[in-house]
Amino acid sequence: MTILILIFTLFTWTYAETVHVRLGAHTIEDNEPTQVRINASRWVQHQQWNRDLLTNDIGVIELSREVITNDNIQTVNLPRRSQIFDSFNGRRARISGWGLDSDFSDSVSRVLREVDVGVIGNFLCNIYYFGESEGRIYVNAFDFDNIDWSTVRHRDIRLPVNADGLQSGNSGGRIVGGEEAVRNSIPYQAGVLIAAAAGNFFCGGSLISPNDVLTAAHCLDGYVVPLPPRIGVILISIFSFVSHITSANAVQVRLGAHIIDSSTEETQVRISAASWVQYPNWDAALIRNDVAIIRLVTSAPINANIQTINLPRRSQASTTFAGVSSRISGWGRDSDASNVISPVLREVIVNIITNLQCNIQFLGLIQASNICTSGAGGRGACSGDSGGPLVTQDNNPVQVGVVSFGLGLGCEIGWPSAFARVTSFLDWIEENSDVVIQP
Repeated sequence: MTILILIFTLFTWTYAETVHVRLGAHTIEDNEPTQVRINASRWVQHQQWNRDLLTNDIGVIELSREVITNDNIQTVNLPRRSQIFDSFNGRRARISGWGLDSDFSDSVSRVLREVDVGVIGNFLCNIYYFGESEGRIYVNAFDFDNIDWSTVRHRDIRLPVNADGLQSGNSGGRIVGGEEAVRNSIPYQAGVLIAAAAGNFFCGGSLISPNDVLTAAHCLDGYVVPLPPRIGVILISIFSFVSHITSANAVQVRLGAHIIDSSTEETQVRISAASWVQYPNWDAALIRNDVAIIRLVTSAPINANIQTINLPRRSQASTTFAGVSSRISGWGRDSDASNVISPVLREVIVNIITNLQCNIQFLGLIQASNICTSGAGGRGACSGDSGGPLVTQDNNPVQVGVVSFGLGLGCEIGWPSAFARVTSFLDWIEENSDVVIQP
């Protein structure tokens, strides 16, 4: 009896026969054989529902009779009490209903529709709505699963030089002169999709632990979620900062992939980023220290098609790897004539050269924290391969480089490809990931 008194103190039940519920429906207006139509016996709104502030916007309808569940009508699970403080930030979720299917529609949809979305943090969403966000959950519009791949662009930066024989170029990372990789033969390869104000961008990466992906810092440089112009102006005037804020939810990692844009590839796993971090001394102007780590929102499933790549030991920190045959892999452009990323994973075998040889062609731009491969025969990386791995081809393959930059004159002109040298960042990688560097 005490419980009943408490319930009626908190809630006011409204008895109504004017509320009608339809279950098991697809075409909502049809009399489908799967449909069950039931009147409500009563309904209740949350006692603190505020129509003006749109807070506590939830209600419960009690049906006039019990529903028999079947293949077409089932209940949905609710979160456990142990999840009460879970923000669900970064999780994938489904919204479904018969609402408007576009801004140009003036009636509800005849058929049930759905959309896959990602949950974003209340802080980020609150900037858009410029108000109280407590008790709410929000989703973003980064629909990576339904993007137009012909519009996906590689990430470019400019070389800060303009001298005789060396013109300003873009990095973007470059695979040319190679071939299509055997399906799932490079299980550590990652594809990285980034949503930005200017569109969707693509980079490569490598799985270095079940929770961490190594990529290039420039891939994540400046990629932000745009704010509405009005709110951006307000924020600039109040807080004196730019009108955007970084969102890890705008980054998706694809593992176990061969055909990167396939929605039916059984080996492919897609995971949102929980967070990411660039090397603290990353210098975009000089393209130095071009490494970053993406933290996955859920651990990658390790299997025959998805595996981690070993990193060099500390004892190899001073090894130049010059002369070592290595593999570059990625979905970057396969020729200078192409203007889109490759639909299939490609690879090319190249030789690592000394930094001295590389610096002769890059006129002093190459630092000790870089490693280069020969471009002989027009072989190397190309736009779209940025952030991807350079891995030695010996009895103990290790990742020694992260695709960083090349020459803007073209990928097939025989110029070296430049990478961030992994051995220069071993301590930082260990501090910012689950990787344990071996002695």
